[in-house]
Amino acid sequence: MEKLNKPQINRLVTRYIGVDSQGYLGDFSYRTHRDFYPDYCNLYIDPDEIQGTTRLRFITILEKADRATQATILRGVLKRFPPENAKDFEVTTAREGMIEEVKRWIQELELGTASVKVDFQHSCETVMRALEDAKVLLSSSQGPVSAIDRAHTAFHGYLKDLSEAKGLSVNDKTTMVMMLKHIAEHHPAFTAKGHRGQDTDMILGKMGAILDALNPIRNRGSVAHPNPILIAAAEAQLVINTIHTLMTYIHQKISGFRSE
Repeated sequence: MEKLNKPQINRLVTRYIGVDSQGYLGDFSYRTHRDFYPDYCNLYIDPDEIQGTTRLRFITILEKADRATQATILRGVLKRFPPENAKDFEVTTAREGMIEEVKRWIQELELGTASVKVDFQHSCETVMRALEDAKVLLSSSQGPVSAIDRAHTAFHGYLKDLSEAKGLSVNDKTTMVMMLKHIAEHHPAFTAKGHRGQDTDMILGKMGAILDALNPIRNRGSVAHPNPILIAAAEAQLVINTIHTLMTYIHQKISGFRSE
């Protein structure tokens, strides 16, 4: 996905958030719409620079935003307008029916859709940006649970791109451990062993096994799903640091191999 198109934006506005009879977006007032961007998106956007209703201002901002900013705004929308906080059953049902679709838009905006030729440098930058955003989230009001979801989604997409480029058919049952193992066994940057290669392979294997714990943490301890108990900040930081260490190592190996 390059950017959200007009039909997608209209679907988000009219079906997920909702518009009242006067054209106002959800329960936004001009003030709460203005506060939405710093409070829920960690963005500093002034909608008062745009004339019109909150609906028109929101659409204009979203249409003009780049992909990364669009994804950030969508994440803010999911936090600001969860299905359970809807004003009536009809709106709740509409949001529940769209929430996975909106999450897919976010992933495609942040990672791009898979293609035959994958831009790994761009993918790496996307993951690193997600990790940096995650560090900010850890100290913000949105908290560590938001950081976990963002970092996990970005790293999963990067491993998926690398694995498919090396011939692995990835589906819903393909774990991150399986993808990392495939990369280590089939990417020439890893198959060409250096000094003490067996020892470093053992370290990578042990760290790779840790990835098995990331899915249940994301699915059962973050805001990716409506979990009653969420992961604490210290444990969230541990997860972010683990992803960052693996991501940095993989990127250095691949970049070093390609530059030789």
